[in-house]
Amino acid sequence: MSAPVKVQIFGQVYSIQGELDGKYVQKLAKYVDEKMHDIADVTKTVDTQKVAVLAALAIADELHSMQRDRGDHEELLRAVTYKRHEFHYRPQTRKGICSGWSWTSPILMRVASFLPFISSIRHLQAAAGTEE
Repeated sequence: MSAPVKVQIFGQVYSIQGELDGKYVQKLAKYVDEKMHDIADVTKTVDTQKVAVLAALAIADELHSMQRDRGDHEELLRAVTYKRHEFHYRPQTRKGICSGWSWTSPILMRVASFLPFISSIRHLQAAAGTEE
């Protein structure tokens, strides 16, 4: 265990001890403090416990929204990866010259509209360890 890190959240000083890096703990505490102050300003609530609960709900909402967005991206990645199997390299010759790739499914024409997002998809594949 590392040495305790002193942080201030909503006017209270806390001593936090654990396995996390001290700078990271301070960054988290600063985020929570800012969230609590934002909520207190908007709601005009002075009750620390109520502000803390509202801040926890707001942070939980942010987390779940990000997880939902990530799930949507992963679902799109699975769909594109599945449809990629319908895309084949088949030499199209004309006068003995190979002209390259051919689309084998009209569904892939719709998938092609997602091509601007390929860099994001490749990033997700790398993060998921499914990049080929």
